Amino acid sequence: MISGTSDSSSPATTGRPWDGSAASASCPGPVAEGLLLRHAFAVFATRGRDTVGLGVDTENATGAPRLYDRHGMTVHYAVDTWETVVS
Repeated sequence: MISGTSDSSSPATTGRPWDGSAASASCPGPVAEGLLLRHAFAVFATRGRDTVGLGVDTENATGAPRLYDRHGMTVHYAVDTWETVVS
């Protein structure tokens, strides 16, 4: 899910079907994905948002981090999550 914030309001989503859904993972290639990103950025800008962020696995082998980089996004912070199975 892509969300945007401004200094005076809480996070919001674009309200599009691909927000946070499996549809976003099935877009046909980086051109379509880039269009979705640019559309989301434009929607947030028209709503007065000045920052757009999204959560992503930085070790993603699909190339998603490179896509975000190509569209001007940078890593704000990274988190390592550790887990174990207990019985």
